[in-house]
Amino acid sequence: SMAVIYLKDAQARRDIAGVRWESKAARKAYQIHKHWAYSLSMRAAICLYALCALWEPDGGIGYHQTSQLSHDDAALAVSILEGLAVGLIVFDLYLRLTFTGLSTWFLQNTTNICLVIFVVLSTADFVMSLLPSHCPRFSRPLRLAFLMFHSRAIFNFFDSLMRTLPMLADVGLITILILTFF
Repeated sequence: SMAVIYLKDAQARRDIAGVRWESKAARKAYQIHKHWAYSLSMRAAICLYALCALWEPDGGIGYHQTSQLSHDDAALAVSILEGLAVGLIVFDLYLRLTFTGLSTWFLQNTTNICLVIFVVLSTADFVMSLLPSHCPRFSRPLRLAFLMFHSRAIFNFFDSLMRTLPMLADVGLITILILTFF
């Protein structure tokens, strides 16, 4: 029920200001998006999407060693798995846009803008991989970044890491200067 969701959101300190509570579809999308099984399936899909990079025919490191299938069959299997993962990631963005709408609240959040850009790039990369011409797979470095959008702990870790890197660079430079002069 909605009361349970409100309570869990309050305990998790989630910002629910952008949710369109007046819309029944938005409430249902929010319930689906916050369900534990959905969250678990999204994390599994993201991990699968990241692992597909290892077995892609055009440069994956484990593709030729572990494949028992022919070259074409293995490429088709990896493409199907990658397509399912990209489809779930696009569906996740659809759910987020359903319960928030393209409101100013959604667009003011840098994390949401990054998510939209990552989803568009990953979808374009997947579609381009289906074309007969060979093109580089530019979404490979972005694949694990999707975990940041689905795990608050991972997001907080990367956020704190990015905030401390400039200070660590300063400490490193000071250390180098001290070691150089003494």
